[in-house]
Amino acid sequence: MELKVTDITCELDNEDGLSYLLFKYAGGYFSIGRMEEDENIYLEKDDQSNGQYCDPDCFEYCYENGEIELSIDLDSKRILQYLKENNLSADLYGHTVLIFDPVNPEKFKEMSNVISRIFNH
Repeated sequence: MELKVTDITCELDNEDGLSYLLFKYAGGYFSIGRMEEDENIYLEKDDQSNGQYCDPDCFEYCYENGEIELSIDLDSKRILQYLKENNLSADLYGHTVLIFDPVNPEKFKEMSNVISRIFNH
């Protein structure tokens, strides 16, 4: 799924210990975050009912100034087993590309720090 992002909000370790990225696009939003004490990341698209906690090791991610790509390796038996054991589906979060206009270097550095905190806790 490709989403053309119109607005980005990010926060690194707020007062509650939450690091997150919130991407708004026409008709909805996509967020990814992690509480300091949590082992899993939390993903949400458009509605809290779509929210899902998942082991960050299930994801491969790549980012540059203008795009962030998240994907779940569905060829990995370990990851497929994890998804099955935790009753998780890769349908909604299996592959997401967030496309945005490049941001200034300070904003990109902030986003990079948040991504690092979320995935490499």
